[in-house]
Parts: sequence; C-alpha cells; structure tokens
Amino acid sequence: MGLSRIVRSFVLCSALAGCGSMDYSRRAAREFGLYSAPANAAIAYFGSIGIHEAGHALAAGSAGAKSVSVSVLPERSEGGIMLGSTSFKYDDLSRGELSAINVSGTLAMFLSNVLARESLKAGLVHPYIQPTFQWFALANKAGVYANIIRGLARDSRSDMGKEDVWMSIAGLAISFTYDLYDFLSDDFDRFFGSLFGRSLYGDSSKRPSPYFYADGERSYFGIAFKW
Repeated sequence: MGLSRIVRSFVLCSALAGCGSMDYSRRAAREFGLYSAPANAAIAYFGSIGIHEAGHALAAGSAGAKSVSVSVLPERSEGGIMLGSTSFKYDDLSRGELSAINVSGTLAMFLSNVLARESLKAGLVHPYIQPTFQWFALANKAGVYANIIRGLARDSRSDMGKEDVWMSIAGLAISFTYDLYDFLSDDFDRFFGSLFGRSLYGDSSKRPSPYFYADGERSYFGIAFKW
C-alpha cells in the first residue's frame, strides 16, 4: 500500500470518527434540552423579568435618579400582583425622562428577544444552551406583547399605559414586523422543537455528507461538511 493511500485512509477514518463523536454530542445536547425544560422555563421567566426591570433601572440611573432598587419576585400591589418592580428616588425629572423610564422595560425585552433569536439563527449558541436561549427569547416576546396590550387598554397601572397610546401602537408595529420576519426566516419545527431539544440550530446546515470526485486522472473520496 502506497503512502498516499495510507494517508487518505487515515483522513477518511478520522473524519468518520469525528462525525460519530459530533452526532453523540448533539444527541446528548437534545436529551439535556428535554430534561432541563422546567429549569429553562424558570430561567427564562426570571431572566425576562430581570431584563425588564434592569431596563427601568438603567434609564432611571441615566436620568439622575437615586437609590435605585430592583426586585424580580412577585409582590402584591393595589389592584393586583406585580411580577417585578423597580423603585427609585429623584429630585426633578422631566416628562421626557419619565417617559424614557416607563418604556425602557419593554424596549429592553424587545432587544433581548432580537439578540437571542439572531444569535440562535446565526449558529453562535452552543447546542447545550440553545433551548435556554429559545425559552428566554419567547419569554421576552410574551412580555413585550403583554406590556403593549396593557398600554393599548390604557391600564394606568402599567408602564406603557402611563404613556401616549401612539407609543403602544408603534411598539406593536415594530414588534410584530420583527416577529413575522423572525418566524418566516426560521424553520417551524426547529422554532418550537428547540425548546425541548428535539431540533437544534445547526442540525441541517452542519451535517457531513460523503462525496466522490474524479477528473479522468485522479479520484478522491471523502466527507464534506456543509457549514
């Protein structure tokens, strides 16, 4: 057996071994996504509430507010239960600064949704935490629409309800436009299947496939990876 044939055999065996280990790793990631679904849902819930309140806190701090505190735990308030809260003290804030503080929570959730979804579709997220990112993205999607709906209903106890209705209308138009694009640019089965590890991002685009090449003088056989 010539040296070139030995080298080609070694490369082929290495590629096949790599494919096997990669398949095993992704199978393990799918199982992990399935059994960690309750934990991922909890992380997404508290994470989205934290993002919302952090948006308020950052806006309040930027406006010069003092003693800013954040809570992500539910608590009773007049007329219902608050899922989270941000409190702060201030000497003098303009109407524009108060509006920025009110809408910043919903804006932070929208941006978090976009960042999580685009990272997933771009293949930047490790398979083991893809379900966590997807749960987090959906929790933020739900939070955005919940706040916008309360704003459209003119609920004065909500952040968006304290602002002019056009802000809620604009938020609805922007969020719906992005989510429509997001849904159409993804695979239906993967969009929902990734929540439980049933389908992961990168499954279809990184699968190895055998190939054969011949030009009359030379011929090659190997494994191609479509990235």
